[in-house]
Amino acid sequence: LIGVALFVLLGSASGYYLAERIADPVKRLTRATRRIAHGDFDARMAVKSADELQRLVAAFNRMAIDLKDQQQRLERTHRLEAWAEMARQVAHEIKNPLTPVQLSAEHLLRVNRDRGEPLGPVLQRCVESILAQVRILRQIASEFSSYASSPAVNREALALGTLLHEVVAPYLPGLDGRITVTIDIEDDLPPVAVDRTLVARALTNVIDNALHAMPGEGSLDVRAAAEDTRVVLAVRDTGVGVDEATLKRIFEPYFSTKVSGTGLGMAIAKRNVELCGGAIGVESRLHEGTRVRITFPVS
Repeated sequence: LIGVALFVLLGSASGYYLAERIADPVKRLTRATRRIAHGDFDARMAVKSADELQRLVAAFNRMAIDLKDQQQRLERTHRLEAWAEMARQVAHEIKNPLTPVQLSAEHLLRVNRDRGEPLGPVLQRCVESILAQVRILRQIASEFSSYASSPAVNREALALGTLLHEVVAPYLPGLDGRITVTIDIEDDLPPVAVDRTLVARALTNVIDNALHAMPGEGSLDVRAAAEDTRVVLAVRDTGVGVDEATLKRIFEPYFSTKVSGTGLGMAIAKRNVELCGGAIGVESRLHEGTRVRITFPVS
């Protein structure tokens, strides 16, 4: 009788242990599921087991990771759409009043030239200043319009070395020896299938940023080389560099460390590169300079 009682007791204890072993992870899984349902996509589970329950937990954790990735992509998409809409509105509001201002200033200059009576020195400077500021504002409006647009991608087999020379060449006369420019293009680079206009704009924005980072003397190093199945473009400057916090936000629209910047240059560069199937990254150290690396898969 005692043996039977012990057997029953041990059976009950074993049953309770097994039930708790199954029930506890299930309870934790339920709690984690509720956390995810309330928007906490960092919820994870850990179970030391090699049975079906472990596979269930692994599947749950994978699902949580996927949900978090999807949430982040959705949030980024919503932010980009909101930024693009704001850019459209700003471009529209800037462009409208610029046209009559520009036309009036140009008319004033033209009338006085036709009459053979030059404007007084003060008035001449004022009108020229007005037209210069109009050009700057139009450039800013163009940046906003460019970011707000959804450009069509017209791919063609392109030699990036040639394009790089075309983009850099217009800057050289204006640097006047202040900045040393080195261009190193590897021979026989394989072609890449990209949109010429979009890539040229991206490179222009990157080089503009590099030159703005060197208000005094400095050096600009531009390279193109093949690495495995990719062509890599690298633009390195010896400018002021940026700190880690700024580096994390460098591709964020409307973020700029320049007083007169729109904060769209690097955002447009990133968008254009990615539209062409490429990738862009930035390395920088404060007071030491910045290196931008752009890669495209070989055609």
